[in-house]
Amino acid sequence: MRSLVYIIFFLGITATSHASVEVVSYYFQGNSIQLTQASLDKIIEFQEKINLNGFQLIEFNSYTQRELERRKSVQLAAKRVNLLLYLFSAEEDPITVNILGNQRKAINFKPKHWNRVDIYYFIPEKEPSTKENNLEKQITKAEPEVIPHKLPIHATPEKMEDHELLSPPAAGTEKMDMSTPLVLPILFVGDTWKIKDESLHLAYDLQGILKKHPTVNAHIRGHVCCGRNKRISRNRAKAVYDFLLEEGISKERISFKGYSNDIPLVYPERSAKDRSLNRRVDVLFSDSNEKI
Repeated sequence: MRSLVYIIFFLGITATSHASVEVVSYYFQGNSIQLTQASLDKIIEFQEKINLNGFQLIEFNSYTQRELERRKSVQLAAKRVNLLLYLFSAEEDPITVNILGNQRKAINFKPKHWNRVDIYYFIPEKEPSTKENNLEKQITKAEPEVIPHKLPIHATPEKMEDHELLSPPAAGTEKMDMSTPLVLPILFVGDTWKIKDESLHLAYDLQGILKKHPTVNAHIRGHVCCGRNKRISRNRAKAVYDFLLEEGISKERISFKGYSNDIPLVYPERSAKDRSLNRRVDVLFSDSNEKI
């Protein structure tokens, strides 16, 4: 009943504005929690739309095929919806969740099949365009503004090669620069925190720095682009932290934190390059007697 009232409320909004409620379906392979490849691709595309356009997820309806026994169908439907809530980092959001299993709910579209989760989302009303807005858009085609940062940027993948980026002064020569973050151009698998194999050498280079400078501590920071996502930023920083622990770096010397999109290198984001610069892991160094 709460779900019906929720939808009627949002549909009532659309009657007086350009806002609307839409639905997108994500399909699973057979009686499993494995998404089809097409649905996986659609998730990545939809996440970008959520971040860029301010879509609000309002209801998840999870189904299975009819032939499943009722208890098993409910269990499977629950696992499917939990997976999608996790992928969209929406476990704590105020979303209506209906675990329908092999039960059916009236819908106004023809699905491919019932091994799926339907997500209803709210599209907010866009501000009407004006001549001033159009002029502003023309003006903002200039180079992106770089946000003033308390700490100057040490380097970015576009400015330096990997081996230059992770080459601190040799021990016994000049001191390491403790005042600026070191950007690690580590790549991750899709929208996850699994480090790509081709980026592992960067994590090993960081380990090498800490071994060469035994009095140096490191604070690993995770950042994302496009919109808030503290979970991804934290887990990406933790992936580097866990790697260093496994490679013998003492946990007393390293820490990590996810900063979501709070510390962008480029603002506003107007291109794929801007987003790639903001989507990063970086490291702040300090000596043993200093806390970050």
